[in-house]
Amino acid sequence: MKKSSFWIYIYFTASLLIHISVLPIISINGVLPNLWIVLLVYFTLERTRLWGILTAAVFGLVFDLTCGNLIGASVFAASLAIYFGGFFWSEQRNKQILQNYSFILIVMLVTFIYSVVFAILTNLDIRGSIFSLVMMQGVFPSLYTAAISSFIVIVNSKRR
Repeated sequence: MKKSSFWIYIYFTASLLIHISVLPIISINGVLPNLWIVLLVYFTLERTRLWGILTAAVFGLVFDLTCGNLIGASVFAASLAIYFGGFFWSEQRNKQILQNYSFILIVMLVTFIYSVVFAILTNLDIRGSIFSLVMMQGVFPSLYTAAISSFIVIVNSKRR
């Protein structure tokens, strides 16, 4: 069942508040899960890729403004990541995707793309290697976010 846009915006606002206030407490070596990316992937797979890209741009801008990031970095990174994540959208299989491990893999891929693109756009330290940038800013956040997204798969699989 598709949720109304009002509730989706409430969920995104709540995830943004959690990202700003609670997630820094549970960060591991400065690595944070991207809860709002999980919601973007979920609702993109529930709706359409175009809806996901537009919503990623809007919430990326809100994320940039509230977190003090480089304006436009999250807009571009989230829109690009959701563009690739939207390839997995299928009207016939979207419920099936949201209820099994493939959702976790899609979240991992989208978070990896978002994190790497965002790090490349905002990283001012040019002394580090590309390998360390990809590992610290790409792989670790995507694994952490995938672990968090497994709860959505568990809840959705119980609804069958």
